[in-house]
Order: sequence, then C-alpha cells, then structure tokens
Amino acid sequence: MQTRKLLLAVLLLGAGLTLLSASYAQTPTPTAPDVGRRAGNAAEPTPQLTNADGSCTYAWAFDIQSTEAACPAAEAETVEAVFQPFQYGFMVWTEPNDTIYVLHHTAAQPRWVAAQDAYVSGMPERDNDWPEAQPPQTNQPRLGFGVLWRQNDDIRERIGWAVQTWETVYEARLQSGADGTIYIEEPGGGVLALLPGAQDWKLYTTD
Repeated sequence: MQTRKLLLAVLLLGAGLTLLSASYAQTPTPTAPDVGRRAGNAAEPTPQLTNADGSCTYAWAFDIQSTEAACPAAEAETVEAVFQPFQYGFMVWTEPNDTIYVLHHTAAQPRWVAAQDAYVSGMPERDNDWPEAQPPQTNQPRLGFGVLWRQNDDIRERIGWAVQTWETVYEARLQSGADGTIYIEEPGGGVLALLPGAQDWKLYTTD
C-alpha cells in the first residue's frame, strides 16, 4: 500500500489479555496444515509443530493462553501495517502479500474478508466525484482501502464509511496458528484473531 512512511511506535502488550468480542459462530474443527506439491517433486513434509515433550516448536508472540490453535505454525514476523476504523468494522493492511483484511462488526457471514491491495502509484487517493452522500463526521477511505471500498458493493454496504480521516500506519506482529488462525497486532496493543473459514474474529486487549 502506498502510504506515508510514518511509523508509529507499537504499544507493548501488557501482562494478560482479555477477550472483548463475542463469538458469533462455533470455531471450526482445526485441520492439518495444507501440504502442497511442487512440480516434479514429492509432497513437502508436514512441518513439525510440537516437540517430543509436547511443547510447541515455535513460541507464541502474544500472551494468549486461551488461543484457538494449540501451537504456532511459524515464528512471528514484525511487519508494516495500516489500520482504519469504519462505522461497522475496520480494515487492516499487512505488508506480506500486500493483503487487506476487512473485519465486520455485524454477525452476518463472512465475519472477515481478505483481499489483495489493488492500489498502484498514480491512482487518485479518493474519488472526489463519488455519487453517494457522505454521512456527517465520516470520510471516504483512500488508497488501497478506498479502491476496495469503492469496487466492492458488499464490503462498502456492510462496513460503512471511515470514521477517521487518515489511516494509522504502525508496525505489527503477525503470526499464524497451526489451525490457520491469523493473529495480527492492532495499533492499541491488542491482538486480532481471524478464525479459519472467515466464520468469526476476536479481539484480545490488554487489561
């Protein structure tokens, strides 16, 4: 995402995290990691995620003992991220794979969506001729968030308008669980858990 290269200091997680969001759907049964094939090669071996004593091969980056996944799928990364709240949810962009995650407050499925950032340098930041009336104290999202918002009617209607003029650019820790759950640190120091199948997401915050 083309953004101002303003990095905000990441708030350190305090001791202990509290689950804020309610779960609207049952957590899907964990499945084994997908084992892909390369052309002309045998299947790659399944990563060893637990040690002989039952402990995790990789350490959790977050203090979430009630996590849905028993062990992480890999070490955590510290990545550039962008966050913006909307009327009925928020969007988060993460640097690896140039991905935008759209998280909805409403209980309708899917609870979250992942999309490729389609913004390229030279595109207008916003559509100044956008035909829909803008509600008071809201903003049209810009850059990659704006492209996705304008091009996807379902996302736009569900998430509403942005409630901050500018995005928050920050560094986030990013980690995946063995069951496919994606954990993303948010600007306030909390942790977003995006459950497999996009059936639900949770927010863990510091006490």
